[in-house]
Amino acid sequence: MTVDSTTAPFTAANRSRIVGLIVGATVNYVIAAFLGGAALMILLALWGLSEAGTLPGSADDWKVLGIIVGTLMVFGGVVGLLIAIVRLPFARRRFEQSIFEDWHVEPGRPADHPEVGNIVEALALAAGIPAPAIATVDDPAPNSFSVGTRPSRTTIGITTGLIDSLTRPELEAVLAYEITRAASLDVALCTWVLALTSAADGGIGADEASMFTGRLLARITGRLRTRALRDMAPARDRAALALSKNPIALVAALEKLAVDPRTVATITPQNAPLWIEVPESVVGSGDLRQFLLSERIGELRALAHLGPAAAPIPSASADAAPADAPPVPAPPAPAPPRHDGDAPFRPGPTSTPS
Repeated sequence: MTVDSTTAPFTAANRSRIVGLIVGATVNYVIAAFLGGAALMILLALWGLSEAGTLPGSADDWKVLGIIVGTLMVFGGVVGLLIAIVRLPFARRRFEQSIFEDWHVEPGRPADHPEVGNIVEALALAAGIPAPAIATVDDPAPNSFSVGTRPSRTTIGITTGLIDSLTRPELEAVLAYEITRAASLDVALCTWVLALTSAADGGIGADEASMFTGRLLARITGRLRTRALRDMAPARDRAALALSKNPIALVAALEKLAVDPRTVATITPQNAPLWIEVPESVVGSGDLRQFLLSERIGELRALAHLGPAAAPIPSASADAAPADAPPVPAPPAPAPPRHDGDAPFRPGPTSTPS
């Protein structure tokens, strides 16, 4: 697996979106301070005029008043730019820190699962990127996530349920998926988007703005998020399958995740795009629907040159199949080489193929 010309357009598009997102967020801060300053100065001017009990008596007086208001508005814009320079990197660091603290994970090499670290190191070496840190989330729901603003700062998180539910080839395929996301800057884009727009209901910089500008800024922030996340899920799927050494195992793993009704409790609309599988309960009808595996499996099977599933893949929900139900069977397809049999992956020596 190498990140080559196959995914170069995807990587280039992600890099462009990151730049556009940071520029847009900076402009948003400037707008907040500029409009907030304008609103404040207009209110002060009106208050001053009401206290004086008279309007400026000449054109020169109006000109002086306009220069004062305009100067202070420009000053507000400069303040907004300085705030952006200081707060945007801080927003990224705070977001990453909150992920690890809220989910009770510690990035590093998991001592309980050293084989997972070996797999990630080998995949990263093949992809030509530094080996990401690994975090284990103690949760029975099978899932994985990645966070970080560059490949060298990426952390891949996997749940204990993922390790318990997948065979070794399937686990390797999911980890390769996450490595491809890191190498193609999909993780970096996703992290920046969520760090800068996770408070979209309040808007970036809305705390600096007056009550007159908060709603406008919230709308700008929401549009930034929507544009940056547009078509992210299908694009990352195509890149992962294009570079996968075992697309059949990857599709089989994602089908298992899609039908498993268990969900990670810490997934919210603010962090959902980080995860490989997003539950229906946090999706709603907005830009997160693209991340539903139940709506991606069909294209995934087509990209892997497999036939359609024997039955539609349901969304993982409370009324879905029980946790121990087998995955929906697929039509006969050439079986991949057996590495560890069909038993779920377990730490320790690999089993002898039968």
